[in-house]
Amino acid sequence: KKLCHYKSCTNPHSIIGDCTFCFKKFCTRHRLLEAHDCEHYRDVKNDYHERNAKQLHSQQT
Repeated sequence: KKLCHYKSCTNPHSIIGDCTFCFKKFCTRHRLLEAHDCEHYRDVKNDYHERNAKQLHSQQT
């Protein structure tokens, strides 16, 4: 059985979540960036924050 890539998690990932940023496979509990401490989480979060700020700024005019 394949296991979740999160540290010491032993859940088989028959229902898996594939991270599109680190390309690892996780169980349903660890599929989100925040839940598996994705190494790209901070970059992704900053990118989305910046994109949303630009969109909000453009809507103010």
